[in-house]
Amino acid sequence: DEVLRITYGEGADIIFENGAAKTLRKSFECVAFGGMISCIGYLSGKEDDVGDRASTNVLALMRNVTLKGLLNGPKDRFEEMNEFFAKYELRPVVDRTFEFDEAKEALQYLYSGSHFGKVVIKVV
Repeated sequence: DEVLRITYGEGADIIFENGAAKTLRKSFECVAFGGMISCIGYLSGKEDDVGDRASTNVLALMRNVTLKGLLNGPKDRFEEMNEFFAKYELRPVVDRTFEFDEAKEALQYLYSGSHFGKVVIKVV
């Protein structure tokens, strides 16, 4: 309800879904038409509630939604990668950095495809 309220009923263009089975329906209910739900975890478990058996296909088709899975590796592999980068003094190529309140512009820039390297949004 809050997402729809602050987007004036439009819904969010992109949702990072980390609850999975027990929260996925809520994500479908507040995603914008043509939006994307990126599933990055399953904190609520891998099985939905018994009374909630709506087809994911039907939910996606109702709003022309793209459902995308994102894989994350374990923490030790992330730390190993960072050590490798530090050892060989590797730095990712950063094309452009945006302030947090410029996130919309950052995503538009990213989607334009004109960047070369990382597009960064500062959180702090």
